[in-house]
Amino acid sequence: MNGSNGDSGSNSAGDSVDGVDIGGMTAWYRAKDPRENTGTCMELCILIIWENKEEELIENLEVVTVPSPSPKGLPVKRYAVQSRLPVHEWPAVGAGEYDVGVVASFGRLLSEALILKFPYGILNIHPSCLPRWRGPAPIIHTVLHGDAITGVTIMQIRPKRFDVGPILKQETIPVPPKSTAKELEAVLARLGANMLISVLKNLPESLNSGRQQPTEGVTYAPKISVSTSCVRWEEQTAEQILRLARAIGNIIPLQTVWMGHTVKLLDLVDVNSSVLAGTNLWLADMEDIFSVLSLKLCVSIRMVWVSVQ
Repeated sequence: MNGSNGDSGSNSAGDSVDGVDIGGMTAWYRAKDPRENTGTCMELCILIIWENKEEELIENLEVVTVPSPSPKGLPVKRYAVQSRLPVHEWPAVGAGEYDVGVVASFGRLLSEALILKFPYGILNIHPSCLPRWRGPAPIIHTVLHGDAITGVTIMQIRPKRFDVGPILKQETIPVPPKSTAKELEAVLARLGANMLISVLKNLPESLNSGRQQPTEGVTYAPKISVSTSCVRWEEQTAEQILRLARAIGNIIPLQTVWMGHTVKLLDLVDVNSSVLAGTNLWLADMEDIFSVLSLKLCVSIRMVWVSVQ
């Protein structure tokens, strides 16, 4: 296949190339970091792409991963090995000639020289509506900030900068009420994988119709840290604390200081004050109630109660 280099938003040879039969592609995938998007999207992409071989969309597929601390390796690596796909460990990318690369949650800046090796450049599957939530943890920040709308963006990679390339395809969905980041990730992973297939089926046309990202509405989704999990009862509202739990609670337990001790908050839910009616309650102070029967601490934050296990 012939096409323009990966540092261009258009494909000058696109009109003369069949956009369905892509001779080959390389996919990149990074190790799962609990402070970032966990990368389920790439696992689904490889699965869906390779299981659609009968459509003659992909002739060859190779996988590149960042080294994993787990001796078992990453799930995507295990799947690639089981499917007898070549697997390389970054910075090795293989010596084959391929038409297009795809990255998801890779977390490494790609050089212009590497991008130029692909006639159709390198695409990125980003789980947000760019330019909102550029960076490594878009799903977490979507939940953390209570966004009502989210989505997936398929974009072209640019060298030396993250998440700034032209948008090839973007779809939005409503954020399910009270969904956790993990639950939302599963929804966006499926959406992103199917969107990638659509882009690859019409790659020259998709590249020709790419649009620059708006300059307005840019926000950033940095990595979270352990300090993010510290609950500040006097500064945060009940809704903010509950969103924090839904955003990071399954990967970094929330923590706080109670009666002079640092404690982990394993589960937080909002409760109706009517459930507090009972005889088995111990009053810690005017705003803390401990239920002996349920072993849960109920905290009132500006007249809104939160139950902590």
